[in-house]
Amino acid sequence: MDEVEKAGKHPTIQNIFEHLNPNKIDACLSKIRTLLAPDGLVFANIPAFGNDEIFGEVFPYYMADWDRHRDGRSYFETLHADMHGYPVNGHLIWADTKWWVALFERHGFTRRVDEERKLHAEWHGKQVKSRESFYLFRKRA
Repeated sequence: MDEVEKAGKHPTIQNIFEHLNPNKIDACLSKIRTLLAPDGLVFANIPAFGNDEIFGEVFPYYMADWDRHRDGRSYFETLHADMHGYPVNGHLIWADTKWWVALFERHGFTRRVDEERKLHAEWHGKQVKSRESFYLFRKRA
């Protein structure tokens, strides 16, 4: 059976990871890894900034302070907040694709670009823009 079919044609899309405390994200991904079956899949819808090899640029860099983090080694130090000081959309982690992929890889996941391309081809333009920035990761043995 095709990997995309295994993952399901229309999985529930939830934004989770960008809402987590950056000090707790490693523990969260470690726990997810322990709960997944061998070869289990993680479908992650994350508003990543900058260009991505699969889905292009959904969210451009728009804060000057983010420029120094384009190498993907860190999430952005400047947290985008509203006029009351609350994180915009409740996002506690603002980062680019390189950072997110490296984070998942450090925790034993591999990005499944071939299957992801199929999903993006099927869904591109058929959903709200914020849903076009998603990834498919498989737990490594």
